[in-house]
Amino acid sequence: MTDGRKKLPLVGPSPTPDEQTDPSALVIDELKERLAQDPDDPGAWLELGGAYLNIDHYAEAAKALGRAVELDGDMVVARRSYAHVLSKLERRDEAVYQLVQAKRLAPNEPRILHELGVAFYDKGLYDKALKTLAVAQEHAPGDPMIGYAMGMAYEAKGETALAIAQYRSAVQSAPDMIEAHETLADALAAVGELGEAVTQLEVVLLKQRTNTRAALNLEVLRKALGELRSRRLLGQRESAVNDSALVQEAKLIREVESDASSSLVRYRTGLAQLWAFFDDERASKLSLIIPDPVKAGLAKGRLLQVTVVSADGTPTLADFGTAITLTFLREAIGLPLTGAAQLYAELLRTREPVTCGDLRVGFEPLEVDGEQVFALTVQPAPN
Repeated sequence: MTDGRKKLPLVGPSPTPDEQTDPSALVIDELKERLAQDPDDPGAWLELGGAYLNIDHYAEAAKALGRAVELDGDMVVARRSYAHVLSKLERRDEAVYQLVQAKRLAPNEPRILHELGVAFYDKGLYDKALKTLAVAQEHAPGDPMIGYAMGMAYEAKGETALAIAQYRSAVQSAPDMIEAHETLADALAAVGELGEAVTQLEVVLLKQRTNTRAALNLEVLRKALGELRSRRLLGQRESAVNDSALVQEAKLIREVESDASSSLVRYRTGLAQLWAFFDDERASKLSLIIPDPVKAGLAKGRLLQVTVVSADGTPTLADFGTAITLTFLREAIGLPLTGAAQLYAELLRTREPVTCGDLRVGFEPLEVDGEQVFALTVQPAPN
């Protein structure tokens, strides 16, 4: 393709009536002799097209399969195989026509629906592609190739979160599907999920050690991830905390009367507080306090907009409580958003402190405005 879209792999054609067709010149000659005696045998033309297709002689395969369809338009396998060859020859409009005709004959056949969706994708008709592929997925749930194709169509439309959900489903169903791991890594990196992107590329290289592209991308992502971790707020000066997204986007206000004797700087908004403890002018401990979690959970969209992805792939604007917590963990520790979400889920599940590299993350009691509350705290792990 010339428009920059990624090329989707085609589904292999259905087997011809003789699944053991030998693509040798001898068998092709035998089929030609058979057709010389009966030129109107659609089955023989189908077998001849399949034999040519097996040796990648697409022009000859197209002629033979086209003749089979001409003689018997009700042969679904002939129309599907013909469409496959036409797609190989970049004759997309003709391929779509054959697949539409095949769909009329077998409306619930997932392989036909899959290839029709791919054909629509190749023509840039992403909505049609998704509609068709969704029906294919209904009839073949868990098919990794269909999920992968849907992910590509979603990504082409700019709906990256939905694309990622489909790619994840594809790699879960087919762990050895290298192109799905690579494409998932690209999509994750594009939205800043560097940690999970690294994991996907590591899987690729375990299965395909000579994959140069994956190795180069992995090196770049590891470097970017290292830089992210080096900018974590813990260990930074107060100016870095002041300039962080946590403080700026959540509109946290620095309290003038911060406790100089204990090197504690407090930041506050109506829904949350950040306590930053400093040692030798470097942040040595950070605590996030949400005095009223219910109220924070009901606030959405006004401050600190963070998009999270639900289990079905639907992007959703997080409530303020979730958004500030994920931002706190992301910036305090130097994690991508996915890593912050996974860490928070683990903390909520166990209520026990978690060691994250050289840091310790957990809930600890603090007295705030005369009341004891539990603050989410990040500090160096004990030796």
